[in-house]
Amino acid sequence: MPQSSQRLPVLRHISQYQFIWNDRVNASIIEAYQQEYRAFYLQGRDRKRRALVRDLLAGIPVDESALGYSLRGRHLCVIAWGAAPEAAIKKAAASLGWQSLTVSGAAGTVVGWLGRPNTKIASDDDLSALDAAPETFLAVGQYGDNLDGMQRSYRQAWQAYRVAQIHPQPMTRYTSVALEALVLRDLPAVRDFIVEQLGPLYRSDERAKVLRETLSAYFASGQNAASTASVIGVHERTVAYRLRSAEKILDRSIATSRDELSIALRMYALLQEQERADLVALQDQVVGPAPL
Repeated sequence: MPQSSQRLPVLRHISQYQFIWNDRVNASIIEAYQQEYRAFYLQGRDRKRRALVRDLLAGIPVDESALGYSLRGRHLCVIAWGAAPEAAIKKAAASLGWQSLTVSGAAGTVVGWLGRPNTKIASDDDLSALDAAPETFLAVGQYGDNLDGMQRSYRQAWQAYRVAQIHPQPMTRYTSVALEALVLRDLPAVRDFIVEQLGPLYRSDERAKVLRETLSAYFASGQNAASTASVIGVHERTVAYRLRSAEKILDRSIATSRDELSIALRMYALLQEQERADLVALQDQVVGPAPL
């Protein structure tokens, strides 16, 4: 038994330890409660906002004050996913000095709009503010005016998002992939179309690859042989020779098959890494539910 003279300092030390322990545990409990409360509040607020946005996209009138975003003016829809999706949209809005609206979407996406009251803008091609962090991906529609433009920009961003599920890029712009988005609803039919149009050029050998690349550059250059030669780094006569070779292999004129071949080559470039066995799973992924 400790002496009575020793018990009092020991009891004091134990009491101080217990008080400190209680204070720290209580602080941790309060902090955890506050975090859960904030998360619940934010989730509830996001659910309400998402319901309002769904009504808006369905053409049902909504209260702008409840939405916290003006429907008038110029709008650009952005669908973001990856490491920091919401931060990318808010950063772009802050750098532009515009308002923003963001809601959580399906499959880890964040759907957002950048908006400004004035319908005039210097250039609809200027998307320099959309500079996403590494491992963050953006699908972008086109600028649109007022409510109709806001709805249309969302539909376009969704179409760009569908293409980006096959071929991810830091930014996928609807204007660059509108054709691909249009034909992606039936991937087996797309594959059959590619095989039919390219014929022997569908093969994976080096000769077929060279002719495909030459044809793609030729169509992208407005069927200008000199420009094509400059793009792919060969002599103009080499381009002419390759075009004649392609026509001989295809057994038809490139000029009269321009549209079909151009589309087939673009879709081949998009789907070349996908095997036929993966088409069913890929189809479900691409044409699955909309982000909202």
